[in-house]
Amino acid sequence: MPRYVGQRVPQVTVSGLLADDLFLDVRDPGEFAAGHAPDAQSVPVDELEMHRFALPMNRRLVAMSRTGERGADATVELREMGFQAVNYDGGLEAWVAAGGAIVTDDGGPGRLA
Repeated sequence: MPRYVGQRVPQVTVSGLLADDLFLDVRDPGEFAAGHAPDAQSVPVDELEMHRFALPMNRRLVAMSRTGERGADATVELREMGFQAVNYDGGLEAWVAAGGAIVTDDGGPGRLA
């Protein structure tokens, strides 16, 4: 069951992004390798606790998943850890629909997996 059930999860869309936001792609490593938002950092949702001390407390974290469901779970968990975190509303599917690029680690064109 998702962590966010019964909670209001802060959401952001492309129009609400800030220049200093840090994108956290919370999908599995294979999904991230197939394609992700430019400059996104891969931190799978089940590894958030392990990476918590490597994440900046002074930047807003934008959790991204394919549809936003895992991103919402990650947002709840990150906020419980004390981070300023939001979920990208609709996930990477919404990102692509809004004209956002999907790239591979080498900067080439990627795909949603």
